[in-house]
Amino acid sequence: MKKLFVFDCDGTLINDNRELLPETIAALRNAAHEGHYPVICTGRGINQLRPYLNQIKIVCTCNGGIINFLETGDEIINGNPIARDVINDLIDIAMKHKRELQWTNDNQEMYRVYFGTTPEQDIQDQSFFQLGTKNPVYDKWEDVRHTLNDGNIIHIAVKMETSKIDEPFNFIHEKYHKSQKYNVVKTGDVYIDVDPWGVNKATAVKLIQRNLGIKNENTYCFGDSDNDISMVEYAGTGVALWNATQNLKNVADVIIGSNNEPAIATYVSNVISQTSNKVLEPSLLAFDIDKLQEQLEELKQEGIDTIHYDVMDGYVNNKSFDIEHMQLIKDMGFEIVVHFMVYDPMQWIERFAQFKPEAITFQYEAVNYSEAMKVLKKIKSYGIKAGIAIKPYSKYTSYSHLLDYVDFLTMMTVEPGKGGQSFIDDALNNVKYVHKYRKENNLRYKIEVDGGIKLDNVYKVLPYVDYVVSGSGYMGSSKTARSEFVNKVMGENND
Repeated sequence: MKKLFVFDCDGTLINDNRELLPETIAALRNAAHEGHYPVICTGRGINQLRPYLNQIKIVCTCNGGIINFLETGDEIINGNPIARDVINDLIDIAMKHKRELQWTNDNQEMYRVYFGTTPEQDIQDQSFFQLGTKNPVYDKWEDVRHTLNDGNIIHIAVKMETSKIDEPFNFIHEKYHKSQKYNVVKTGDVYIDVDPWGVNKATAVKLIQRNLGIKNENTYCFGDSDNDISMVEYAGTGVALWNATQNLKNVADVIIGSNNEPAIATYVSNVISQTSNKVLEPSLLAFDIDKLQEQLEELKQEGIDTIHYDVMDGYVNNKSFDIEHMQLIKDMGFEIVVHFMVYDPMQWIERFAQFKPEAITFQYEAVNYSEAMKVLKKIKSYGIKAGIAIKPYSKYTSYSHLLDYVDFLTMMTVEPGKGGQSFIDDALNNVKYVHKYRKENNLRYKIEVDGGIKLDNVYKVLPYVDYVVSGSGYMGSSKTARSEFVNKVMGENND
């Protein structure tokens, strides 16, 4: 089952030098390649996060006020704009104390003004310099003050040193937070963060879970400051860094090392290593349409979390389930791998991409090379793994030139289009070839085998594949045999 890893930025994901540790980069890269979702959720604006986004799939900025899905370009605005009276109070505090005011609008344009001389000249307390952008460039008040009148400010904050922050924070918290008008939190003991009421990191995590179909039990949230409390307390597993505030540690399920150690890398890697590296996918072709929900509920109880969904239009002599069944499958929390056995895969992509399947593959034999590349690119544009399906007797030379561009391979071990066929032993040569090619060329595509797989022959493919499709071989078996099937595929590391 896919995992959601949500990280605060300053003091959590990055060290005190505002850098990602090499071990953290490697762990995030591996998590993303394995199909999991690394997320940054922070009070920063997105432009301040650019150095850290190479391995990140989703970014929540403004303490959850804006959610950006980087692979697809989709954006969610979470909450209403901040009223002028709140903005005026924050301006007054920043001006009175001659400190920093920063705000972000719903176009993700961030502005930062310092009302003193310079922080280096004015501030002796080094706490001011430990969080946020290093050596920030400040805007001129006269040039940007008009942007506060546009009615679209979704986050505003004052930054000042720890020794001075309590009195103004208490004033804003008493006036707006206790009356449930706005969410007011102290971040890192240097920020007074103000967001719309009901907007916090936990609500952002919930929206992401809903969008991706990930359950809370598979969600891990990491933080160090009080503005992380909502998501760490909400998450299936809340993780506090060693350098976290005591308030955060009190609600966390786990406390790990500090942000200056590879503690996150170690923890994430351990979670992934404990997750089965193989997936068993019952094929929808073997289901009873009249008992679909009942059968899906049985599969949940058996530990199945992924369904194989075939789509056919006459390219092969069979028919698939209606697209409406996709929604039920997703609503019940299953991942879906879609296999197009169609004449023109391009025309089918959009209608299935809306359900956000884990992967979409298509019969490469149905298109030429140029068309195949366009289809792969189109699928990937939706943030979905893209791949090709290979018939059992196709020659390596006919598809090997595509292997550098795919995320997923469906290796057919029967002729596509009809359930209940016997496994074709000769097709194992193709499976072994793509497994060897992946290893020799250091590629990361997933290998799925589909066709004639049963409990008594699955051992033949397990050393070479990541996903095992079984239709009647699984659905037509007894409960005891199905349990043994699950354990054989998902309970062992066969690599």
